[in-house]
Amino acid sequence: MKILFIVPGSGDSFYCGNCFRDNLQASALRKAGHEVIVMPLYLPLRHRSFQADTPLFFPATTFYTAQKFFGKRKMPDWLKRITGSDTLLNVASSLSGSTSAEGLEEM
Repeated sequence: MKILFIVPGSGDSFYCGNCFRDNLQASALRKAGHEVIVMPLYLPLRHRSFQADTPLFFPATTFYTAQKFFGKRKMPDWLKRITGSDTLLNVASSLSGSTSAEGLEEM
């Protein structure tokens, strides 16, 4: 069976344990003979035990910038490329443990 396993992606911080559970589940499904594709949504999976098979679906840095500064207007493609770059995603991943939901209600 082909399975698409969508995970939030937590970057470098693991504060809830869901990432480890997701990784174990994907590994178990692969060992059972299933074809599993892991797709992180917001932040890349940086821990060595994780195996992501696709690029990010909603890069966190691009999504945040678009929501915070552009609202319903279209964000320029050149800015999408910059905010979705590995460099900015790595910075966001390294700060992901300090994320506060305050001020993000509109998203």
